[in-house]
Amino acid sequence: MPGLASLASKLGGKLDTKTRGAYLIRLKPPDDSPDSSVRFQYFPETFSDSKAVNYQTKEVPGGSLPIYQWISSGERSISFTAVFSSDVDLLAGEPPIVTDATTPTAIVERLKNLGAAGRNADIRKAIVWLREYLLPKYVGDKTHAPNKVRLYIPGSGIGAAGGDPDVLVSPDGVTCVMTQCEVSYESFFPSGLPRLVTVSIGLAQTAQANGIVRFPRRSNELRSYGAGYTKDVAFKGLKES
Repeated sequence: MPGLASLASKLGGKLDTKTRGAYLIRLKPPDDSPDSSVRFQYFPETFSDSKAVNYQTKEVPGGSLPIYQWISSGERSISFTAVFSSDVDLLAGEPPIVTDATTPTAIVERLKNLGAAGRNADIRKAIVWLREYLLPKYVGDKTHAPNKVRLYIPGSGIGAAGGDPDVLVSPDGVTCVMTQCEVSYESFFPSGLPRLVTVSIGLAQTAQANGIVRFPRRSNELRSYGAGYTKDVAFKGLKES
């Protein structure tokens, strides 16, 4: 049976198995308290972090440049590709119709006992886990929006990079809504079980959390956090006014 190395070759050898992982933390309404956290099977190779800003321009007759008036700081979007793979067909030996997909098979139990379950994800469940953050919930005659998530990447500073108001508490996490979850099935086992899947994930930072609105901002705390860079890097001949 082909091993993980062959899976990596399908992606150009780009599967990264860093021990410090990237996590999605499920936030539970109405106070957006942490409910559960799940680590991605592999650390994504790259993240794209885009921040917009909105200025209104006013043309001045005879002026060589327009006058800019700040209106708002626009959307911050974060995107990356998550990879899920299994080296073992978890449905090998199962009947064609599985009546209870949540019942562990002997293969799954054996992988858990060997400590190899993390390298052999049930990709079907991983996709359901992610797609949950795009789906509403209906309770009686009430409709509830999809749960927010907190993207947590230890050591990254991804929270501070967006002006997170809790920069000193958690500079490595950012509260988001999921905007995209595009699944590409790369290969399957003979049983039909997905063997290798890539998922394009899009997140947008939100100021709505814990039942209130707290806009990211520049602050003394954020400036102090960023000041460490100027201390580490010498800009000789330049002085900050």
